[in-house]
Amino acid sequence: MSTLSRKLSSAIERLLFHPVTITDVEVVGESFRLLRMQGAGFQAVKWIPGQKVQIFLGNFIQRAYTPMSLDSDAGTADFLVYLHGNGPGSEWAASARAGNVYQVMRPRDSIDFTSFIQPALSSGMKPRWLRGRP
Repeated sequence: MSTLSRKLSSAIERLLFHPVTITDVEVVGESFRLLRMQGAGFQAVKWIPGQKVQIFLGNFIQRAYTPMSLDSDAGTADFLVYLHGNGPGSEWAASARAGNVYQVMRPRDSIDFTSFIQPALSSGMKPRWLRGRP
């Protein structure tokens, strides 16, 4: 990557993104990772289930994920990431470790699940591996 590209990427990162740290990584089967993140990117935000969060992976690469939960008071969010191949998102999630710091764009509209009358994805019961989490 050229020096100019690196500088431009760094400037965009500082302007649009906020830091978060991975605090917990749980392997959920062969193809899923449950990632808990905490930081300024999730503090004092209004979150509506279905919104997406852009995660900056570096070198102009970013991926969008929908939090399973977000606590704006604690500044935490949980993401269940599907490892679907060798792309940047899958490689990032597979190599994620507690303590890694990333930049995120605060939640923004994607799908508003609050207007759904029936369950959209599940019966409402938390899976065994999510029980005990806020």
